[in-house]
Amino acid sequence: MPKRFDHAALRKAREMRHRYQEEVAELAGCEDRYLRALENGEKSNPSFLLVYRLCEILDIPMTDLIQDEEELTSP
Repeated sequence: MPKRFDHAALRKAREMRHRYQEEVAELAGCEDRYLRALENGEKSNPSFLLVYRLCEILDIPMTDLIQDEEELTSP
């Protein structure tokens, strides 16, 4: 089954932990512009390593950010 990056889950997890985009981006080793684009859905194919780092920083399982395509499109 095809997988997809859930940009809304990334933003929600970051905001629930009261972390700034700039802070998370720096810790993850990416530009804050790229993180912003991921959260806005402008970019949708981050590397596995970046997703792993984001999950470590935000203390969430990878399954929160990588969903089955059909789960993201169902109401």
